Amino acid sequence: MTSECEYAINPQVPHPNPFTIAKIRSFFRKKGGEPGTRITLFTGPNWYTVHWRGKPLVRLRYYPTKNHWTVESFQEKSMMVPFTEMGNYRYKLVSCWCQEGKELPNLDEALNLSLHFCD
Repeated sequence: MTSECEYAINPQVPHPNPFTIAKIRSFFRKKGGEPGTRITLFTGPNWYTVHWRGKPLVRLRYYPTKNHWTVESFQEKSMMVPFTEMGNYRYKLVSCWCQEGKELPNLDEALNLSLHFCD
């Protein structure tokens, strides 16, 4: 039986806070998870990326010096990037992370905001 929520730890960066990982997993299981929907967490130094249904959904960042959180949503093909090809100007749609909430005082507010980006 596969679990509804998994996480991957990057060995190149300091170990993330296990209590934060547990809180994020619990939140999406209770409020955002549907039976059989897989949620994957990727971690880095003070950031946590939630993948929902196999696609990036939201990135939560913690700034320990300022003691606040930010929320960034993944917007697929939402930004146009100009480039030249054989002397002609062209545009390409690229995916990017967009900041949705900044200077949130605690993880609960960041998680509640991230729930708005679920389908």
